[in-house]
Amino acid sequence: MHSFINKHKHPFALFISSFLQFLRRIPCVFLYFVVPLRGCFRLSVRLLPVRYLVFDDMTQCTPAEVARLLPLVSAQRREQALRFSHTFGQFCCLKSYEMLLTLLRGWGMEHPASPAFAKTPSFIYNHHGQPQLEAGPCFSISHCRHAIAVAVSDRPVGIDVESIRPLRSELVAKTMNTAEQTLIATSSQPDRTFTRLWTCKEALLKLRGTGIIADLHHTLEDCTDVSFCTTDSPQQPYILTIATLCL
Repeated sequence: MHSFINKHKHPFALFISSFLQFLRRIPCVFLYFVVPLRGCFRLSVRLLPVRYLVFDDMTQCTPAEVARLLPLVSAQRREQALRFSHTFGQFCCLKSYEMLLTLLRGWGMEHPASPAFAKTPSFIYNHHGQPQLEAGPCFSISHCRHAIAVAVSDRPVGIDVESIRPLRSELVAKTMNTAEQTLIATSSQPDRTFTRLWTCKEALLKLRGTGIIADLHHTLEDCTDVSFCTTDSPQQPYILTIATLCL
């Protein structure tokens, strides 16, 4: 059974709520707290004005968990999930939607005057195929072999999570400019450096609403209006970056 913090009832949560009001005046503040998801604690991060969830217990990727999630999502998302022929694709599609619903409930409590959105909202898609909500905040979803990440914000946001993989020189040449290639080549951990740069590029493109474009070499050269937050822990087999417009 899920158990979420209710800031309207718990005394400590009331204190945190008041503290948040103060912190809203300060840019680039990081707040870390734990949200339980299906019996496992996962990190939820508030990077003003963005909130996101990370789920990395991929042992839960089972047919039984897929069956549990199927009735909890919208008909549109259920149809999308069942297009995958493998359990992993079905699970990521459904779990990311469940995580989005968790974030939307929190966003709704923080924005009581905002237009109401459906209990299990359907998506609309821009001309690049990026999903959006008809009503409610902007959001972004990403997954890799080791984790699923979802972000919501009242402004455009992009999130990308990628597993650390062996470096491929042809992929570096195809996606990185000269300065980035030098940075990777001189790094003590070139595979992690490449992945950090890649997640920044993909998160930015998701924020822009375009998705992956043909030429990635100059993606990060003109983004002075964007803030990046990258999570790269040696204990984790993945790297995550969130991009949002500057405050």
